[in-house]
Amino acid sequence: MEADKITVNTPNEAYESMAVKWRLIDNLMGGTLAMREAGREYLPQYAKESDARYRLRLQNSVLLEKFKDTVQTLSARPFGSPVALNEDADPFFWEIAENVDLTGRNMTVFARECMSDLLSYGKCHFMAEYPNTVELREMMGRDLTLADERQLKLRPYLVRISPSAIINWEGRRIGGVEQLTRLQVRHTIPIQHPQNEFAVEMKHLVVVWTRQRIVVWERISDEGEDEVWMPVDNGDLPNTLGEIPLVTVYANRKKLLTAEPPLEGLAHLNAKHWRNQSDQDNIEQVARVPMLFFRGFSKQDVASVEVGPFKVFGNQDPQSDVMVIETNGNAVKVGSDALREVERQMNVMSMSPMERRAGNPTATELAIEAGREVSDLEAYVMLLEYGLKQGLGFCAKWANRDAQILPDVLISEDLGYSVTSGRELEELREDFKLGVLDKRTYLEERKRRGLYHESVEVNDVLASLETENPFTELDIDEDIDEDIEDDEDEAEAA
Repeated sequence: MEADKITVNTPNEAYESMAVKWRLIDNLMGGTLAMREAGREYLPQYAKESDARYRLRLQNSVLLEKFKDTVQTLSARPFGSPVALNEDADPFFWEIAENVDLTGRNMTVFARECMSDLLSYGKCHFMAEYPNTVELREMMGRDLTLADERQLKLRPYLVRISPSAIINWEGRRIGGVEQLTRLQVRHTIPIQHPQNEFAVEMKHLVVVWTRQRIVVWERISDEGEDEVWMPVDNGDLPNTLGEIPLVTVYANRKKLLTAEPPLEGLAHLNAKHWRNQSDQDNIEQVARVPMLFFRGFSKQDVASVEVGPFKVFGNQDPQSDVMVIETNGNAVKVGSDALREVERQMNVMSMSPMERRAGNPTATELAIEAGREVSDLEAYVMLLEYGLKQGLGFCAKWANRDAQILPDVLISEDLGYSVTSGRELEELREDFKLGVLDKRTYLEERKRRGLYHESVEVNDVLASLETENPFTELDIDEDIDEDIEDDEDEAEAA
C-alpha cells in the first residue's frame, strides 16, 4: 500500500493473512443466515443458472452447523466446574474473579468466552485496564490514595478483545523477552445521533497503545478509500504502567500475535458440506418431479394440455405419444453417500482436539512439563490458566501490588469422555479383571472419564454393592442345586 494511504486504521500484513481465514470461520459461526449473506463466495452459481433460480437455491440452502457446534461443545467441556483460585488467594484477586470485567461476568464465563476465541481463531486476547482517573486527579488536585480508590470502588479489570479488533502491532525483545511496543485496537461504540434522540450512530475509534502513552483516534470522515482520522480531545494519556497490559493465549502460534485456527480443516469441510447439501437438495427436487414427453404434438397442443388427475386430451396424429420420464436415482444416491462421507470426516475432525496424540508442538511441550500425555484441548486449558494468571499479574501492577505473589487459576481437568477414553476403558477393564485395580479405583476412573454423573458417589456405590445385592455366589449355587433336584424328581415320577 502507498505510504500516503496508510492510516491508524490500516492493518498490517500478518493481520490481513489471518483475516482471510477468519472470514469463513465468522460466517460459519453466524450460521445459515450468514452463509446465505455471503452468497457466491461459498455457494457458486452454475454456468447457465439464472440469477432468479440461483437466489431461490441460495435461500433454500441450510447449513449443518458442525463447526459452530464443535466450538461451543469443546469450549464448554472444561467449565463443568467453576474456575477457582488458590484457597489462600488474596481477597483482591477473588474480587476480580467474581466480576472480571465489571459487567458481572465471573472468571468461569470469561474464561469460556476466551476458550471459544482460542478454538475459533487460534488465539484469544484480553487486556488488564484501569479506570481513567485523570479528571479525578485534576479535580482533587492530588494523586488518588488507596482509600480514595476503595471509596470510589476503582480497581483494575480484564477486558476480552476479539482477535479481529487488534489490527496492527510491533514488538521487540526487552530483557530477553519478546514484548509489545505498539498496539492498535479497533473499537466501535454506539452513540446518540446528534439530530435525533431516538436514533443511534456508530463511532469508530482506534486506540494506540505504546509503553509510554495511550492515544485514542476517531474517524471523522469516510469518503470511499480516503478515511480521515484525528486524535480525540483529551484522548492522549500517559501509560503509567510502563508496558502494554495485553495477554495473548495461542493455540497454534506462528509469531508475535500471529496464529492459525486449530479447526481450520473442519471449517473447510463444513463449507464443502454447505455446497454439497445445496447440490443434493437441487438434485432431489429434480428427481422427485417426473417430466412429460410429448411426441407428435404441436406447440399449441402442448400449451393447451392441462396436466392433472381426471384430465383427458388427445391428438389426431396416429404417431403421437405421451411418456413420463423419471430419473433412475443414481445421482441422488451418489450425492447422499458423498454427504455422509463428509459428515463422517467432520465428526472425526471435531473430536481431534480431544485425542491424546503426538503432533501439536504446544501439546507435546506441555505433556513433557506435566509428566503425562495431554490432548490439544487439555493443552489449551493449561495455556489459558497461565494467561489468566498473567492477567491477574497486570491487575496487581495497576493496583501497585506485588505482582510476584499471584494465585494459580484452576480450571477443571475433567473434560469428560474423549476419543482415547474408549481405549483407556478397555485397558482399565482388563486391569480390573486381572486384579491389578480394586473396585474403588476402577469406579473412580470410569467416573473421571464422564461415564457417571458428577453426583454419583463412589463410596455410596461400593456400600450398596455390599448391602443391597441379595444374590450372593452361595445363594445362586444353592438355587441351581435345588432346580436340578426338582428336575430329577419330576423325571423319576414320570
